[in-house]
Amino acid sequence: MKFKDAVNFAIEKEKDAQTLYTRCKEIANNNSVKKMFQELIEQEKGHEEMLRALDLEAIKESSEKEVEDLKIGDFLEETPFTPDVTYRDALVMAIKREEKAKELYEILAKSSVDSDVKNLFSRLSTEEAKHKHKLEIEYDENILSEN
Repeated sequence: MKFKDAVNFAIEKEKDAQTLYTRCKEIANNNSVKKMFQELIEQEKGHEEMLRALDLEAIKESSEKEVEDLKIGDFLEETPFTPDVTYRDALVMAIKREEKAKELYEILAKSSVDSDVKNLFSRLSTEEAKHKHKLEIEYDENILSEN
């Protein structure tokens, strides 16, 4: 995969995430759920903007620290999205989505022979791991602590 193709692919994935989260936000009845999805939309827009204004040198020089995986998502089962989705279920859906995006970018990074493409996908994987981590902390503090 050429670098430009990799960037375009990543942009499409970020746009897909925005579309999904926008749809979920519009359908959801719970204001906390709507707010959470709006925050995710903004984060994914930020990724898209970063990719569109890509500074290859910045990616090469970027040293991302490994993001701790709380592994909460490993023990959660995703339920289908409905308008009456609970905050808990919306969090689970978002955790699972970010987990899948992270894994996809990891696979693409490992399979890339071009070092610039590899760095791009590694950086995106780290960004998705950050989202997942943030959502898992939210789940831990506001869902698990209530039970």
